[in-house]
Amino acid sequence: MRPGKQKIVLKLPEWVVTRWSRVVARHGEEQQQFPPFDTFVSFVTKEADIACDPVTSLQSLRPDRDVKPERQRPSGRTLLTEVKQGSSAHSARSNVTCVLCHKVHDLDDCRQFLAKPMDKRQEFIKLKRLCFGCLGTDHLSRRCNERKHCKTCKKSHLTSVHGYIKPLQVHLPTKSHRFGKGQ
Repeated sequence: MRPGKQKIVLKLPEWVVTRWSRVVARHGEEQQQFPPFDTFVSFVTKEADIACDPVTSLQSLRPDRDVKPERQRPSGRTLLTEVKQGSSAHSARSNVTCVLCHKVHDLDDCRQFLAKPMDKRQEFIKLKRLCFGCLGTDHLSRRCNERKHCKTCKKSHLTSVHGYIKPLQVHLPTKSHRFGKGQ
């Protein structure tokens, strides 16, 4: 198989690749050559139709795994006995004063903050010594137990720094390291 055809086949799920290899073997026995591209297109179209059939596909036959069973309430009662002052708990942060504009909202939702370029947002968070996980003031991100989840991609980072790629620090060897003595 030519490298270009391999690249296309590698994008398929394993079970489809197995089925495709049977088609290739059968075609090779009958025609003594690799199947043409239109045969491949027909095969993928047919397999997609089968896999997406609303009645017979595996997804339609399996129970819905995304639906979580309804959680039963515990029979006992739990009472809050202590509240840590200065806690950065999400419930306590809902009425937090923004460290930039001093209005009642989180810095991650501040329009003035979001209007700044990404590098300036990073500098501001560092300057104010805020946690990069939750924007709390009593710890740094490596000790953060209440990381926020990005509203854009749902990953564990601030929405306001979504898309930020930490620059790599590359240390190039000095002249004395690149060339041996006496050269």
